[in-house]
Amino acid sequence: MSLLNLNTSTGRGPRGKKSLKMFMGAGLLVAVLGIGSTFAANITLNNSVTPTEFGQGVQRTVYCGGSVTTLTLKPFSTFKSSTNTFAVGGITVSGIPAACNNLNFVLSVYKDGSDTRQEIAKKDTSTLSTPTVFWTTDTNTYRAFDSSKRTDSTDCQKKKGDSDSDRASLGGALLSLSSTIFESPCKVAYLSAVTPGSKTANTSAGAFTISVVSEGTILMSLENFDKITIETQADAFGAARVLGTSGITNGLVNS
Repeated sequence: MSLLNLNTSTGRGPRGKKSLKMFMGAGLLVAVLGIGSTFAANITLNNSVTPTEFGQGVQRTVYCGGSVTTLTLKPFSTFKSSTNTFAVGGITVSGIPAACNNLNFVLSVYKDGSDTRQEIAKKDTSTLSTPTVFWTTDTNTYRAFDSSKRTDSTDCQKKKGDSDSDRASLGGALLSLSSTIFESPCKVAYLSAVTPGSKTANTSAGAFTISVVSEGTILMSLENFDKITIETQADAFGAARVLGTSGITNGLVNS
């Protein structure tokens, strides 16, 4: 996957500035990041005089477990040779503190002037429009995933096994297509670069990346990527999917 530099001489200039909008309610904060409305526009936020490139991290304050913290969101692009265009390749979330333990992160992308979530990727009946990540730093509680299956189209989050050595000793993450139930994302997306805070020296901040499967997938054009939102919610599916009980086959992605 490549990064799209929106400040090159071939790109078009920014159309004004998108403002940061924040909504809070019932222990929830949604950070909305404005992104230029043209294909090659710079990301500009508030009154900043320095443009932010697509692929460069943007820091925003969110709410986790009674604490206010700052996360960094970094969308990145991929080049589609079949159409000679750039599309959304994925989103990285970093700076996750211990206060966000055992919560879900719900991400959505919008086109400017619309309240309808964009389809980031679609293949067959799988649609990536509300990628939701269960995040935990609990130790020795949940099963770890089989890393050899990371990009598998059906078992990308398959657990290693049920023995003590198969536990995710430092925590990790689980991705779902739905924010209310577990829906396998494997046809359209997978988790990578997952770093639980306990694995990072001298800090409690963790990170994860939602990577889009480009092969055989209908990908969202950057022309429609104007805003991205991230919100926290009580876990709706994660813990139940990675406890290793009979019939459950998922494990935490922890690398």
